[in-house]
Amino acid sequence: MQAACAWLAVCCWGVAIGCDTADDRKPVLPDAAATRRAQAAYDHAAKLAGAGRLEAAAQQVASALQHDSTLVRAHLLQGVVLERLDQLDEADRAFSEAARLDPEHPDPPLHRARVERMRQLDAQIAEARRSLASSPASGPAHRALADLLLERRRANAALVHYGRALRRDPLDAVAHSGQAVALVGLGRQVRGLYHASEALRLEPDDPRALGELLWVLATSSEPTLRAPEDAIRRAEATSVRSPRILDALAAAYAAAGRYDEAAETARRAITAATTAGDHSRAHAIERRLALYQRQESFVGPPVDPG
Repeated sequence: MQAACAWLAVCCWGVAIGCDTADDRKPVLPDAAATRRAQAAYDHAAKLAGAGRLEAAAQQVASALQHDSTLVRAHLLQGVVLERLDQLDEADRAFSEAARLDPEHPDPPLHRARVERMRQLDAQIAEARRSLASSPASGPAHRALADLLLERRRANAALVHYGRALRRDPLDAVAHSGQAVALVGLGRQVRGLYHASEALRLEPDDPRALGELLWVLATSSEPTLRAPEDAIRRAEATSVRSPRILDALAAAYAAAGRYDEAAETARRAITAATTAGDHSRAHAIERRLALYQRQESFVGPPVDPG
């Protein structure tokens, strides 16, 4: 039993969960000094995670939980970071611990559903690869695999298969829009804009391509690409209202100094993302909403010129 407890302690990144049954376990409440240290470590971890420094964020949130193992938001952040690091079992344990500590909290079940979706995607990707092996010349098969890889946040691998699909059919609008999503996500906005424009030329109402185009125009850190007024004009001219499009429109309003409209549109984007089950996007929009409420705009990270 002692060996099993030691193993669990290591696997849970320092989370003190003890060896009792789920019904018997009681959290050990920290003193005031430990609480302050935990909060400082959590705040640092959140900033690191927001900057994409996931390994460092994982270390900091583990430190926060060593100081205060009852900090629910730290367990949630730990789960998010571990999921992004592709450590799905560890992420699931972190979300489960958050649910144990606060059974009424709405987020742990949503995060656990996301982890389960990642596991399903892994199985679907394996099956798609097997299907592709039997028909390697199939453009639709390459595109189908690329869509799965993109949802799994494997953008570089998705680009390979979108590229192969487009070599077989240069007029595949869905593959062009997928390329746009992957490239913009990697910071390669110039190439992303090209593929978004191609997709929209072929399918003028493609919501995925339009969302990426608007996002670059609204938020790019490259002055030659950023054009919020153009983004507003394009967004207001269409009836398509995906979470990504609403998010981009909100960012464009803020960039144009129209902060009240930005905040209202961001709230609509949060509702749309939550309804679609895209809780990661909803949380990201919530962070941008806080900027708009302070009358600040959102500018994306540096652009990769490739």
